[in-house]
Amino acid sequence: MMSMGTASFRWESELSHSFLEHVRPTLWTRYSTGRWVLAHESTCSEGRADIVWGRFEPGQSPTQFRKHSALLRNPTASRLLAALRQRTAQSEGDLIERLGVTLPVFRKWLRALLEAGFIVETSDHRFRTISSRVFPIVEICSFELKLKDWRRALYQATRYRSFSHRVFVVMPSERANVAFRYQDSFRKANIGLVSHNATGDTKVLIRPVKRQPNAEYRTIMALGMFSESGVRGKQSLEKSL
Repeated sequence: MMSMGTASFRWESELSHSFLEHVRPTLWTRYSTGRWVLAHESTCSEGRADIVWGRFEPGQSPTQFRKHSALLRNPTASRLLAALRQRTAQSEGDLIERLGVTLPVFRKWLRALLEAGFIVETSDHRFRTISSRVFPIVEICSFELKLKDWRRALYQATRYRSFSHRVFVVMPSERANVAFRYQDSFRKANIGLVSHNATGDTKVLIRPVKRQPNAEYRTIMALGMFSESGVRGKQSLEKSL
């Protein structure tokens, strides 16, 4: 029989499985309606978040961009989309300078976005998005799970702020209580802390403030990731409350 302490989880995979089995979106969001999609191991930041939840507004599909998921997950394509707006069209030269890519690379992904219908070319050969709201509204929360090393977990978790509205470190209860002694480090980085034990008891010790992600293009990559998760049904979980 598993003990109640840290030894109850021998591997991070066990901690992850238990956390996913018991956690609910109400842990990190105050909203009671919407659609949630779960992705394992994010592909939209430096470092991979172990678990990423995305909450979509009611009526909005998290997988509406299924056929374009790979396009949205491409760093150059997502950066180009993030650089464009509907009302202010931009020239090819301005965009290339802003993105810092070669002309062939730029044109490859520009053509792909045009063909996908995300952007349009104006009569004077400038480019803009098709509307002011190209993508659905999504709230993203990421989790970094660690058995022992809270300092490394905190460092890795800060990377996920680039695409997440909230980020938490999840640790077994005994280790989380140790990490809580250094709560100033978590609060300074705006990273939450969650304790979780083998019985499913989960407590939020530090709750981060909801903030806009640091990099819009990485949020676009996250939308592509959620769409891809929808394609890979075994690696995603969608809930409606």
